Amino acid sequence: MIEIKAKDLKQGEEFNYSGREFIALGWEQNGVLAVSKHTIGKMPFDENESNDWRKSSIREYLNGDFIEKELDPSGLLQFTSDLTADDGLTDYGKSVDLVFLLSADLYRKYRYFMPKWSTWVWLITPWSCLPSYGGYVRRVYTDGSLYYGGAYYGLGAAVACLINPESSVICAGRRSKGEKISGEYLPAAQGSVKVKLNPGAKTPTRAHEFDAGLDLYCPDDCGQIIEAKDSATIDTGVCVEIPRGYAGFLKSKSGLNVKNGITSEGVIDSGYTGSIVVKLYNNSGLDYEIKVGDKISQLVILPIITPEVEIAEELAGSERGENGFGSSGR
Repeated sequence: MIEIKAKDLKQGEEFNYSGREFIALGWEQNGVLAVSKHTIGKMPFDENESNDWRKSSIREYLNGDFIEKELDPSGLLQFTSDLTADDGLTDYGKSVDLVFLLSADLYRKYRYFMPKWSTWVWLITPWSCLPSYGGYVRRVYTDGSLYYGGAYYGLGAAVACLINPESSVICAGRRSKGEKISGEYLPAAQGSVKVKLNPGAKTPTRAHEFDAGLDLYCPDDCGQIIEAKDSATIDTGVCVEIPRGYAGFLKSKSGLNVKNGITSEGVIDSGYTGSIVVKLYNNSGLDYEIKVGDKISQLVILPIITPEVEIAEELAGSERGENGFGSSGR
């Protein structure tokens, strides 16, 4: 057993906080989202049969007697839960709590890492906000499937909380300090990425809201001509803090590639915070001029896995085996 910071947990890792066992799910709202490995008793979602978390007796208990007696609140952050109903109604709005239940969306998102609870458990998501369905709430069966039921039933509570990344937790699976365990570091939640601009650098942008890549630009005083079949490097002056568990990939701009034969490739590790330098290749038969302010490449940030190398005498067989180039035919 070893004490570490919550920010050093890996996704799916079991840990102990305030004497209770949790599973680390992922980065959410600048903290580590965790769910209890074991449920707390059996209780109705609401004693008055309401499916509105804000008014529920289970919320009152978890953020009252439970947190006062069972869980140290000093290492927790407030979490904003989306109370959108399964049918899309948003009448219940949002709720801010230190202790809460997972929503159906969060349950689906982290389904792979959920513990197998021995009893049915409540989720925070209402079936509908319509009065005729006011007593129905989402629940999880012991086989992990989702269903719904009346708020008055006595089900287990799988406590969820957002742990401060700097809070100390205990990991039973770590036998010595610094020893790596299987699994990957918690991926950061989608949100913002920190960027520092050197003098003359242009802010990376997306042409459209949901484009995968951030466009990188030629900075001031860096315009140049790339001769045919030659290459050139351009220091963008853009420094990016890529979250651990992710990497940045430089990809060619499709317009530059298709129209002018200009390509770029590269990998940026999360530990690198220097300026991004782009290597541009001119694969065409004509010289090409890169002007200040031109889009020259795009940065795509993707989650990665970093498995340890295990030397083996043999590898598992496959239909393809050692057949390489051309093995699948023309």
